[in-house]
Amino acid sequence: MQPTLSRPIRVVFCWSDISGYMAACWRELARRPDMDLAVLTTSSSFPWGEETRRGIPKYLQLSPEQFNDGKSVQEFVVGHQPDVVVLSGWSHPQYLRLAKLPALRQARCILAMDTPWRWELRQWLARYKLAGFFRRMSGVVVTGERCWQYARRLGFAEDRILRGVYGVDDDLLSSAMTTRCANAKPWPHSFLFAGQYTDRKAVGVLTEAYKQYRRDNPDPWKLICCGQGPLKSKLSGIEGLEDRGFLTPNDLPNTMAESGCFVLPSRYDPWPLVIVESCAAGLPVICSGACGSHIELVRSFYNGRVVGTGDAGALAEAMRWMQDHAAQLPEMGRRSQVLGAAYSAQMWAERWSDFMKRIREDDKLV
Repeated sequence: MQPTLSRPIRVVFCWSDISGYMAACWRELARRPDMDLAVLTTSSSFPWGEETRRGIPKYLQLSPEQFNDGKSVQEFVVGHQPDVVVLSGWSHPQYLRLAKLPALRQARCILAMDTPWRWELRQWLARYKLAGFFRRMSGVVVTGERCWQYARRLGFAEDRILRGVYGVDDDLLSSAMTTRCANAKPWPHSFLFAGQYTDRKAVGVLTEAYKQYRRDNPDPWKLICCGQGPLKSKLSGIEGLEDRGFLTPNDLPNTMAESGCFVLPSRYDPWPLVIVESCAAGLPVICSGACGSHIELVRSFYNGRVVGTGDAGALAEAMRWMQDHAAQLPEMGRRSQVLGAAYSAQMWAERWSDFMKRIREDDKLV
């Protein structure tokens, strides 16, 4: 039975950065009459426009100087008189100190984390090094299975762990599938990569795989790349590869609409949201096993392919397979949408709202 509340829950999200997908989730939560939302972030490293923040009623983005002194953080959070404080991980001392702040003694704290369990010594030690901080947490929200395993090893009980840290703007992204299917032309003959141009995203593996794929293919598909980063030069001078640079959240669906398959060969990627976004946009997905979100969202030969991490040959073969099975891609895209629907901003708000209500009332969590 859901607890009955006499007033909206006052909640503050203390986040590291704003993004298009989190802004969509916060807007959805802010629309609920049972929630009084405030959001605090550090300065953004991406050129998000003002429209990204629109719809978040109480939002503060601090400069590095303001954030580092910690005073502005505490003033904003305490000033909201929160019932619930959500802390994004434990890498920011400014947020760690909030858990010990006397003025927030009555507030429930929820930890949000996206780090997967990797069998590393420092992860074993974290349970003891941060034991006091974790005891202060009333619950934890994780991304998926790999992160859930870490939360259990940190000592959180199963009924205090919720899956679903992130959600996506499903309404915006689903327009890509609508556009693609409304087009009288065949399913787009192109691959799409979207992410930072870094070694962690395996940009070198991507370009090598694409070269191999083109080498023995008389009619290869083009590769569209969207992003920015230090390895941008690796994308130049490759036949069939088109670098479009950084795209805003509002621009991404148009590019996804003209793409036939999404590719992400990351070397390490805890739970890449771009896979969720691609599924919401109705795209088949090729990704490496290092992409944590593939566990929840990619089923090989059903809505995509999962290949070995760092294996350019396997990635090239998966790209050839997609081209050879082009007639199946519309159905694979629809399957992706079904899997991705669980991570819409609407479902995100529903899960978080229920979790916070139960946490606030110290009720039994489901």
